[in-house]
Amino acid sequence: MHFQSLKSKLLLAVSALVIVSGILISLLFTQRYSNSLFQAMTVQAENLAHAVELEATDKILTNDLVALQKMLDYRMHSNQAISYLFIIRDHHILAHTFTNGVPIDLIRANDVSETNSSIFKNVASINDDHYLDIAWPIFSGKAGVLRIGLSEKPYRSQVLYM
Repeated sequence: MHFQSLKSKLLLAVSALVIVSGILISLLFTQRYSNSLFQAMTVQAENLAHAVELEATDKILTNDLVALQKMLDYRMHSNQAISYLFIIRDHHILAHTFTNGVPIDLIRANDVSETNSSIFKNVASINDDHYLDIAWPIFSGKAGVLRIGLSEKPYRSQVLYM
């Protein structure tokens, strides 16, 4: 095919312009959508952490560790986005939802001891699974720290399969 005529050159230029602008728009939309999903995930995590903190405070201060464990198990099974929950106080795990114990590297991954305010961090497992890890002080840190891990899989798949 020869592009010597003005008509074919204009057709090629318009086609290239449409294709390039379409690609740029889809990249921009995907980036903004991804940011929006991450913000929604952060808000969901914050609401969840606050609700669990309110429930756990009384159980921790009255040293009702059985009820605390049951509450974490219930939260874990009632919300599919939650990958793990655990509560640490004075370097001791009070309750957790792991089957084989809490990974030591995860305990060190997010620490609020210096700031005493909630901290959100992205962490990755050795299996290359990504999580939003929330360290949330319970009763201003006096009753320990709640750690919640939300899997990023549901949010990543929405962006990938749009």
